[in-house]
Amino acid sequence: MTSTFTVVLRGYDRDRVDQLLGEVEAAVASADPVKRESARRRLIDPDLVVVLRGYARDEVDAALTEAAQRLSGA
Repeated sequence: MTSTFTVVLRGYDRDRVDQLLGEVEAAVASADPVKRESARRRLIDPDLVVVLRGYARDEVDAALTEAAQRLSGA
């Protein structure tokens, strides 16, 4: 998955965000409720770290909120 987030001086680690969102996309596409619930739980506590030259935190936070809604079926 290629992210379109803005890269900023102090933002979330790009590799971790890309990995997390890749897992979420796979779960959204899956009919497996266990996989979907596991991904939803990862979104509750995403374990993202702030690094130099990372993704803009507000943009990532908004994308994670939207992803959690998609997994919940909202």
